[in-house]
Amino acid sequence: LAARPGYGWILDGWRPADDEGFAPLHSEEPPPVFAEALEFTAWALAEFRRRADRDGAALAVLSAHTMGRSDSRWNAALRRMADPLGIPVIHQREWIAERGRVEDARWPHDAHWSPQGHQWAAEAILDWLRRRPEVCED
Repeated sequence: LAARPGYGWILDGWRPADDEGFAPLHSEEPPPVFAEALEFTAWALAEFRRRADRDGAALAVLSAHTMGRSDSRWNAALRRMADPLGIPVIHQREWIAERGRVEDARWPHDAHWSPQGHQWAAEAILDWLRRRPEVCED
């Protein structure tokens, strides 16, 4: 992306080689590439809300962000996008912390979920649904 004429600016302020766990998402002003990603995320959530309303479906977001605290800037940004749309956020990190080590939910050198992380994600969703039977009505 940086090598494409006219697009290099979007990576200003971000040095991927120095980044530990998408740290720019936790900064006051993320680099342009992350700001744009947040804008697209907000648009996608609004579109999911529109389609769920059209189809009569329930909607929730599973926050898979396990690397930072639940009160991180990323989670605050996610709530700012989801709350006005009435989309509940299920925090994966909080669920995991109550059951085991957060580090076990992802691969050692990668933020993607490990098999245990996938198991905990499924359990978190099932628990959320069990506590909200009205979501599954009809």
